[in-house]
Amino acid sequence: LGFPVTAFLTIEIRQGSGHDAVATHLAGIPEVLEAYTITGAGDMWARVVARSNSDLQRVIDQVLAEPGIERSTTVIALAT
Repeated sequence: LGFPVTAFLTIEIRQGSGHDAVATHLAGIPEVLEAYTITGAGDMWARVVARSNSDLQRVIDQVLAEPGIERSTTVIALAT
């Protein structure tokens, strides 16, 4: 998309909600480029992009609008 901010979200899914509803929700957000179910801390990782750090907050808010998501943590990429 050519956006200058890249971030990685670790997503925790509410128990009993399942990954499918969350994956469908994330697929509808254009700034979510990739998503993976994972083992370890968290349930999913998502790579997202944004126009700025403040725009990143908008993207995170969109991600968290899914009722099956309990919480997320975000790290911002500094360099490739």
